[in-house]
Formats: sequence, structure tokens, C-alpha cells
Amino acid sequence: MKPKILSIDTSRPLRIMQMTDLHLRELPDWETRVSSERLVREAIEAMKPDFIAVTGDLQISRRPVETARDFCKIIDAYQIPWGFCFGNHDRDLISDERALETPFLESPYCLYRNDIPEITGYGNYN
Repeated sequence: MKPKILSIDTSRPLRIMQMTDLHLRELPDWETRVSSERLVREAIEAMKPDFIAVTGDLQISRRPVETARDFCKIIDAYQIPWGFCFGNHDRDLISDERALETPFLESPYCLYRNDIPEITGYGNYN
């Protein structure tokens, strides 16, 4: 089960890293995706954040679930808590938001939830 409350080390300043508008794609734009994923890894390794906020437009992909799952594997490898919210392009090429959110719900470190009734839309996507 995912934690509902983060435990924060207060002996040093909190480091939050935000990523947005990565627009990951699949072939034929593979080189752009590979360089974006490399940039994500290098940024995490350089900053060593306590929390990562991924704030939408992760992808524009004809295979959005697979692209999301691949991204989750990259982030989860660092064992850092992270949050995700959908952007307008994340659902451009999919009609089933339940399938699209599955990788985020299954990620052991992603704190994405879809069960808060005070948030309108599905999950956090209107």
C-alpha cells in the first residue's frame, strides 16, 4: 500500500524537483524520447530530490499506457516518492483514462490517487 503521509527528513532543506511537459513519444521520434529520458535521469541524479512532482503533458503517444509504464519504471528505480497529475496532452490519443492511470496507481512510489471526491474530474483530470 502506498503511504498517505510522507515522512520528511527535517535535518536538511527539503528538495522538490518538478518535471513538466516532457512530451515523450515513440518511434519515429525515438531520439527525442531517449534524450528526454536521459535528461530525467541526469536531473534526478544531480539533484537527489526528496520528492518529484510530474505536472502534466508527460507524453504525446499512440501507445500512452506503455509510455506511462516505461516512465514509471524510470522514476521508480530511484525509490523516491513522486506525484503525477495529467496534462491536456496525456489523454490526446486514448479514450480510456482508467487504463492510462493504471501505471501510476501500480507504481510503488507514485502517490497518484483517483479516490478523492472533492477533486472534480476523473482522478485529477477534468
